[in-house]
Amino acid sequence: MNKNNKSDIDRRSNKDRRSKLTNPFHPYYALFGRRNRLRRLENGPYFLDRYGQRLFMVIMLIIVLSLVDAFSTIYLLDRGVVVEFNPIMDSVIALGPEHFVITKLALTFLGILLLIFRKQHHRAAIILPGVACLYILITFYHIYIFFVHAT
Repeated sequence: MNKNNKSDIDRRSNKDRRSKLTNPFHPYYALFGRRNRLRRLENGPYFLDRYGQRLFMVIMLIIVLSLVDAFSTIYLLDRGVVVEFNPIMDSVIALGPEHFVITKLALTFLGILLLIFRKQHHRAAIILPGVACLYILITFYHIYIFFVHAT
């Protein structure tokens, strides 16, 4: 572009394309995006499409432990050993165990996705490992109940 040519300058829009947040659901970012670190140190929300191995392991741990929690809850509820404290999930489990597992996994995946898209936020970086620790405690609680009521 020739800076001396006034017609080139007038064709520009005054709108800065960088002022709008990146849409994390755009197909381009899911298929072709490659950025794995920030270009500049500005404040603001960022959506990066490459995730580290540690984050992947935490997410997989949460998903597996969510499945363990769902199936052990169904098992313990069928035997009358425990009751579901969450009133929403209690009404879902009344529809059937398959509805309970699907709803539990859907809510888990939704929460994980929301936290992944905001992983640069300091709270999201704390929440994901916190959720994994919570599921570990719940799993140990289920194991304890299995052993106490097995005899």
